[in-house]
Amino acid sequence: MTARSPAVSTVEMSRFLVLARVLNFTRAATEMHITQQLLSAQIKHLEREIGTPLFTRSTHRVELTAAGHEFRSAVDTALESFERGVQRARRAGSPSDRILTIGFLAHSIDLQVEAIDVMQDRHAELTLAFRSHVFDDPFNGLLAGTTDVALLSHHAGHPDIETMTVMAEDRVCLVPNGHVLAQRRFLTPADFLDLPAIVIDGADNMPAVKAWSDALALSEEIGSRPVGASVGTAQEWLLAAAGGKGFSTAPMSVTRYTAHPGVSAVPVIDVTPLLVSVGWVRGRKSCLVQEFVDVVARLARDSRGDTTL
Repeated sequence: MTARSPAVSTVEMSRFLVLARVLNFTRAATEMHITQQLLSAQIKHLEREIGTPLFTRSTHRVELTAAGHEFRSAVDTALESFERGVQRARRAGSPSDRILTIGFLAHSIDLQVEAIDVMQDRHAELTLAFRSHVFDDPFNGLLAGTTDVALLSHHAGHPDIETMTVMAEDRVCLVPNGHVLAQRRFLTPADFLDLPAIVIDGADNMPAVKAWSDALALSEEIGSRPVGASVGTAQEWLLAAAGGKGFSTAPMSVTRYTAHPGVSAVPVIDVTPLLVSVGWVRGRKSCLVQEFVDVVARLARDSRGDTTL
């Protein structure tokens, strides 16, 4: 008799990947805005369906089992394939000139929302789809084929990606309110020398991720520092900063969209601004992609309070 295939949903697989990355039920549940009890129940259901434990749990730590490591690799591949399939199905079911999939950043939100409004006003028939940025995908879905055009917070260079720089943002450091640096009017790179850094997950394995992580940690200016926290999302960055786990720079616009009562945003001076670019895959710049690029560039030039290029 053929064994029954596991009844596993994409939601469960996605939540498994978050837990596999952070290895902490409380942090994973907080990141996904669900209860810890629900996450625990879903992981137990997943393990029953797979037929083997995926995690070892103790009072102080959670770790992947050997089966968990194998399953994580398989789920990564399966979800990427699934997402590409969804995008292809959407494109196949809609005329190519009526759908545009955009990769978005966790900062510079005003610019991105304004660009959406302009495109929707111009093209009432246009379907806009969105993909949120994760730190370990510096090309924001472009290389995976899940976005047509994307905002990029750092571009380390890729032969298949073309970009246009549209904005340069000043920097801040998110500091716990009780820390001595929270009382400063501004910080300079020298103030970070004896502090641990916040780095981005995947920086050791992906050159583009490392370039972005090093830029935020001021590695070029002051060299490498001990790692205080390794993060994979903007929410994890905020929690690490609020807990005083590490100190690195961030775009100034995060202060408008990412609030935490225990954190102060202190300006950082004597550093180069952080660039925001709009990117697309070489050879796949459709009329809609070109129009979106032009809209973003114009809005960036017209915006107030931003240094534009």
